[in-house]
Amino acid sequence: MDDYNQLLLHVRGKAYKFAFPDLGQLGPLAFNMRPVVHDYIRELALPEPIEYVVDVGACVGAFAVPYAMIWPNAEILCIEPSRYNYPFLSFNTRPFSQINILKVAAHHKATTVRLSSPSKLQRPNMDVDPRTGLISMYGKGNVHIETVQTERLDNIVEKKVDWLKIDVEGNERFVLKGAKKILERDRPILQVEMKNENQQMANTTITVLLWEILQHNYQAFGAIRGDMLFRPGSPK
Repeated sequence: MDDYNQLLLHVRGKAYKFAFPDLGQLGPLAFNMRPVVHDYIRELALPEPIEYVVDVGACVGAFAVPYAMIWPNAEILCIEPSRYNYPFLSFNTRPFSQINILKVAAHHKATTVRLSSPSKLQRPNMDVDPRTGLISMYGKGNVHIETVQTERLDNIVEKKVDWLKIDVEGNERFVLKGAKKILERDRPILQVEMKNENQQMANTTITVLLWEILQHNYQAFGAIRGDMLFRPGSPK
C-alpha cells in the first residue's frame, strides 16, 4: 500500500489510516469519518439495535470502517468482488476484528460476470486516473478487466441483517432481487446508492430502482451523500 495514496484521520482522539487507489475517493472517506456523520447514522438506526451489517460493494471500506466505529459491538460483513479494491479493503479494515470481508459479487443468480471500469463515453466526467476504484459489471472500459463469481445474497448471508448497504455501480436492482429472503425475513434498514449515471450504465433509471424498493414495503427516510435510506413500512 505504500505506492498508493494514504490518509491519516483523527476522530475523537484516535488515528485511522486509509489507503486508496485514486484521489476521487478522498472526499467520501473524509466525509464518512466525520463525527457528525456518525451521530447522524446512529440516530437513524434508533430505536432498533444494529448487531449485523452487510456492506455490499464495500470498495475500500469507506463505510465499513465508520460502521465499526458507530456500532462497535456489531458484526460487519463486507462483500467486494474486485481483485483491485480487495487489498485496500483488507488493509483499511484490518484494525477492526468485527469486520469480515468476502470476495464475491452479489447478484440475483450464481454465475460469472465481467467487471471493468466505465468507458469515457459512459462516464465522461469520471476521473480518468487508471487507478480508479470505480468498477462495474456494466463497465465497458479497458481498465481492471476481470471475471468474478456471483451469488445471491440470500445464499451468502445466514444471520439476521439489521442494516444492508448496497453500492454496486448500477447493479443494485439485481442485488435486491437476490436478497428477497433477507428483505422479507429480516426487514433491515436499507442504504442504497442512487446515482443516475450508474443506472444509465445498466440501461435502467433511478425511478425503476426506487419503485422496486418501494414494492418491498419500504419508505425513504434519509440520505447520506449519494445514498438513500429506507426503513421497512408497517406490516400489510
